[in-house]
Amino acid sequence: MICPNPNLPFAVKASLLYDSPKAIFSIYAKLKGRKNRMVTIVQVAEKAGVSPSYVSRYLNHSGKVSEESQQRIEKAIQELNYVPSRIARSLRTGTTNAVKIISPSITSPFFAEIFERIHRLLEKRNYDTSMQLVTSKSIFQP
Repeated sequence: MICPNPNLPFAVKASLLYDSPKAIFSIYAKLKGRKNRMVTIVQVAEKAGVSPSYVSRYLNHSGKVSEESQQRIEKAIQELNYVPSRIARSLRTGTTNAVKIISPSITSPFFAEIFERIHRLLEKRNYDTSMQLVTSKSIFQP
């Protein structure tokens, strides 16, 4: 079966192996029509009836926010399912809080254990980790 669109999410491509064509196109139609826009602090502020800078102060614990406003902001965050954008934060702060771990093997229990321990330690400190497999050939090639 030919994939209807090469830009489909992996989950939909994987479902090509298991689902009927009708089900696949149904999933694709739902995904295509869905808006994937993240909620912004401007929207949270509008819903809570405060300014965006007030929401920012609340989120970053960087200034005084009244108890009443805190409750309204928290309620707006929950209702809108607001999740802070790590990309936006990294653009603002100039830091990514991301660590890439380079390993010569992904199948070795030794390297897997090291990666897991580093990942757990950094996750507690709000860092994202990724792993890159590097073979001896790729180390010496530009």
